[in-house]
Amino acid sequence: MSLPSPQSTSSRLASATRIVSSPPPASIVSGLEAVRQQALAVLADLGYPLRADLNQPFDPSRHEAVATMPDAEAKPGTVLRVVRPGYGSDERPLRPAAVIVAKGT
Repeated sequence: MSLPSPQSTSSRLASATRIVSSPPPASIVSGLEAVRQQALAVLADLGYPLRADLNQPFDPSRHEAVATMPDAEAKPGTVLRVVRPGYGSDERPLRPAAVIVAKGT
């Protein structure tokens, strides 16, 4: 069984909003964001910070490529989009980031 990420809270709220076709009350949104921020802080305190992988060179030890996409402005092998964020350091990875990588045109 995998643990849900702090980002899953945001994506679930967005999905629920689409289903009921009305925005949730601001108090619910701010409460979920507070829980997300606390979860990120706990992970960072445990040595598993949220990674900043956007526009970084693809590294198979840190990233899981889920797709490639042509991009005339990006160097091939560059992370264009983070689909699911990764956590941890190079020494202590928790989960790789699922990314979309630039391919040569």
